Amino acid sequence: MPDLTLLTKLLSTFGDDAPACDASLCLNQRFKAANCHLCADACPVAAITVQGANVRIAPETCVHCGICLHVCPTGVFAAPNQAQADKRLLDAAAPLAGRALELTCPANRQVDRTAAPVEAVVQSGRCLAALSLAELLDLAQPRQRNLWLNDSDCAACPLGQALPVIQETATQANLVLAAWHHPIELRTQITEPDALTTVHRVAVFSGQQPSYSRREFLTFVRHTTTQVMSTVAVEALAPLQSLAGEPQPRDAELSYQRRHLTASVARLGPPPSAAMLTDSLPWVTVQISDACTACSLCARFCPTAAIRWTTQTPATDAAAAQPVTTFDLNFIAADCVDCGICQAACPEDAITLPDSVNPAQIGRRQMQTLRQGHLGPCRICTIATDLAVRSTCHVCNMSLTKKRKRLKG
Repeated sequence: MPDLTLLTKLLSTFGDDAPACDASLCLNQRFKAANCHLCADACPVAAITVQGANVRIAPETCVHCGICLHVCPTGVFAAPNQAQADKRLLDAAAPLAGRALELTCPANRQVDRTAAPVEAVVQSGRCLAALSLAELLDLAQPRQRNLWLNDSDCAACPLGQALPVIQETATQANLVLAAWHHPIELRTQITEPDALTTVHRVAVFSGQQPSYSRREFLTFVRHTTTQVMSTVAVEALAPLQSLAGEPQPRDAELSYQRRHLTASVARLGPPPSAAMLTDSLPWVTVQISDACTACSLCARFCPTAAIRWTTQTPATDAAAAQPVTTFDLNFIAADCVDCGICQAACPEDAITLPDSVNPAQIGRRQMQTLRQGHLGPCRICTIATDLAVRSTCHVCNMSLTKKRKRLKG
């Protein structure tokens, strides 16, 4: 039976309001076959329900833990003070530059004691599962310090379902840091018990209201004065620069979480040359074969406008021949949330999603061309299509294929 006293404490600690829910951003709204239920699966108190294209959060059940804020790939859930909360956590850790640090949640009953080999603990104002990959990268890499997550009591917590989320995010952070050749690690007490020491007292700092005495400040920065109050704490949440001349996304901007992740990766430094496997990471790249007939469905269904379709018809004199319309199908890997909708929507099976990504493409919103060509009228319905592939558009070709099958049958 859940510990109701602890649930009440968590409810009062994590915040006053449940996250706002904008169902129009849900992948299931964008594409009915998406069948996404990541938020409902991750919610530790079953406050989120997903029924077809409708997603709802029950304010009376929600404990405001914040897990859904970064589990959802398209930003359906949002907290009005999320950026400020992230910055407060970074500010709390800033004076502890270069020192091994542990993060713990408000439910920790012995916050000033730990078995992790650290000298300080920052108590987050949220469940540890609410810490996004971007936050963990910002907390660890800029100060070149090992980072521990105190998940020792998570299995017994009423929010125990959050434990896999904590460990998965830590694993992702380690994969990224290793790819960038940073000699630091993120560890959890449950997954690395052999690295623990005897339980000892540590200094405790609040991740919600950073505050330091003069003695605490001097103790932890004596040997790292050049790193004290790193500007990363100030700049970590700076907005991303837009692509030069880029069109605005159709329905909404990228979610705060996705913009934060791209900025965090950019701060890791020059990207490695070796490709990164994407099996456990929130990125994917897209490849399009010559079977593509330029129907543009992949771009129309893409929820983040990571795939972009543009056409251009050169101006001509009235007496000139009919102008030829050209098309470009472009892709921004940093904006792709690996939803797979483009592949499912392609009527020609022309899209593949390789299992690796170029690291240089995920720290910058860099446009790459997937396909270019010329459009002409379908010989049946006159809808524009790539006549170099086939004389009919995908709709008419589908009708012809069905007709042929009926005649053969």
